[in-house]
Amino acid sequence: MPATTAALQGGKLIALDARPDRIDLRDLPYRAPMGNLPPRIPTDTQLHDHLPAYTEAGLILDQGQDGACTGFGLAAAVNYLLWRQSGMAMRKQDRVSPRMLYTLARYYDEWPDENYEGSSCRGALKGWQKHGVCAEMLWRDKSLGPDSEDWARDAVQRPLGVYYRIEKQSVVDMQSAICLSGAIYVSAKVHGGWTTIPRNAAPPDSHAQLPRIAYNPEQPDIIGGHAFALVGYNDYGFIVQNSWGKSWGAGGFAVLTYQDWIANGTDAWVVGLGVPLAQGSASTVHVGPQACPPNQARPMGVVATAALQSPRAAFTREDAYQHTLVTGNNGVLLNRMPHLPSADRNADVVVVERPAAWLQQQPAHARKVMLYFHGGLGSEASSIARIQAMAPWFLDNGVYPIFVTWKSGWLDVINDMIADKARELFGTQRVRGLGDWFDDARDRGIEVLAREVLVRSMWSEMKQNVQASADGLGTGITVLADKLAALRTQLGSDVPIHLVGHSAGALIAGRLLSAFRTGKHKQSAASCTLYAPACTVSFALEHYVKAIDHGVLPRAAFDIHTLSDPLELDDSVGPYRKSLLYLVSRSLEDLHKTPVLGLASVYDGSRANGEFWHQQTVRDVRAWQKFFWQDTPAIPQGITGGDGLPAACRLHILKEPDVRTSSMAGGRSVKSTHGAFDNCAAIVSATLLRILGADRLPQPQVDLSAF
Repeated sequence: MPATTAALQGGKLIALDARPDRIDLRDLPYRAPMGNLPPRIPTDTQLHDHLPAYTEAGLILDQGQDGACTGFGLAAAVNYLLWRQSGMAMRKQDRVSPRMLYTLARYYDEWPDENYEGSSCRGALKGWQKHGVCAEMLWRDKSLGPDSEDWARDAVQRPLGVYYRIEKQSVVDMQSAICLSGAIYVSAKVHGGWTTIPRNAAPPDSHAQLPRIAYNPEQPDIIGGHAFALVGYNDYGFIVQNSWGKSWGAGGFAVLTYQDWIANGTDAWVVGLGVPLAQGSASTVHVGPQACPPNQARPMGVVATAALQSPRAAFTREDAYQHTLVTGNNGVLLNRMPHLPSADRNADVVVVERPAAWLQQQPAHARKVMLYFHGGLGSEASSIARIQAMAPWFLDNGVYPIFVTWKSGWLDVINDMIADKARELFGTQRVRGLGDWFDDARDRGIEVLAREVLVRSMWSEMKQNVQASADGLGTGITVLADKLAALRTQLGSDVPIHLVGHSAGALIAGRLLSAFRTGKHKQSAASCTLYAPACTVSFALEHYVKAIDHGVLPRAAFDIHTLSDPLELDDSVGPYRKSLLYLVSRSLEDLHKTPVLGLASVYDGSRANGEFWHQQTVRDVRAWQKFFWQDTPAIPQGITGGDGLPAACRLHILKEPDVRTSSMAGGRSVKSTHGAFDNCAAIVSATLLRILGADRLPQPQVDLSAF
């Protein structure tokens, strides 16, 4: 939506770029309390004392030609409330930053692309609610970002308290809100009357001196969308505090008639100042929905930012976001640092600037970077929790970790969808006397259901997102490859890059290896470790084998961890009594019994036949086994239970029913499942040892039970 420009009297240009709020049924409506409203707010005496003093204190804002009116309009409301709270002692140097509010408005609006102009009132309120608002001197420019790293700590001194959406067609509700709070935050379509308003030489001394914005409903002459504050009302209309400088209207104030507002108003919000926070709640990163225990209310706002920090985590959420890229639909890279102007700058910080600063402190021969790709069905919040637990341990062992987080969270949805449909068709009780036969029949039915209740389409969309992430400019894998090349150039050496992928993370790792091989920056990986890879054997032949054949990945540094087949059969996905990889193989891929790289049967020579795999895929299984076992005298058979593997092979089959989550005495154990690999202290420690080329870790103690 392009911004529009209009000229004020005297030739001054202003930009109009406010968007109407999208419908959101979660908005809390304002309910006016019973009571009599004053005929005017402020009274003539109060107006005589207040508005001229406000203008003379330098608190009227001037947004110039840059647009950003959602930020300036909200800043006008906040400044007015703070000024009243201070007993009219607030001065120009105490103003809040409209640039911060506008930048965060654009960020939290989350429109489909980053190239739009303008933002909404709700987006600005979200930014204030999640971060507070800092002083103007700490964030003066919307394009360059904050002037000081202290902006986040300062912002929590001015948090948002309560806020409610006002029914914009109810003049009485708006008057009531102004009476209670002192100012409300609104947006409207503006017309030529706003640009030709009579100007008074001095701030208003009474209601009679307030000029009115002329409005002709027969010729509305709409120019664009604008956000501003309403700080009073009288018998003609609402008192506007604008952000077009003190030469507009009477010292920056004018009257918007009720008729005009009813015809052109778009959004109205009443806000209250919150309680300043002492410490521990500042956030410079994305604040989104967080996981909470069952039956517990979800914390909200800047208070929640501190409350949601795990007391056991060595990393805060802010630390975690500084170590991860986040991708969304179609593989688009997302910006998770609101103070940065774009996702590309976010990637610069995560992949180039912060790693370079850390690696430059290490001896050249000891510099190592790990790229860790989470599975694609978990939520963003669960990924951040993993990073908080794993990243500090990796750093303590001399490896700089960069994670890739998928914005998905579909695993819980898939579980629920399968469970609901299975309950509907099969009931909740086992049929007595039928035992395993019933379980197998039930699983076959669920495999068919998964194709029919959108689960398969979800899996396909996730894979398409990975492909899109590697295919387009500005997408996740493309940007990651470019930034890694920039990191290596900046350090003046070929820093070893080690890949680790869990579950569907193997799809990203494989695509990145292909980007290394075919992209504009020819690069290589020092090693690759996959935990229960959820890619097909066909995908592995296309991406992993070609990477090894072309020297992009050393064959001797390619390790794969799987569950034993008995453990796969003992795992579950909701009511499905086998592992996720079995569900992928038998239901979510195009062909029933598609070979999946993380299944131990794929490596067993006795299972390279149509009994275990779809006949059209047997050729791929045999090609994979020939490639993987080429250094052994014969392809192993009977290994799916985890026994009989050749010595020193690169396949690691987990056969123990439980894994320990800690290397320390007293640590707990969890069941060995598809999702447990990154909880297993021994498996992740072994990965680190291979990366370091060492026999023992500098810092062996870790607890991976926090996620």
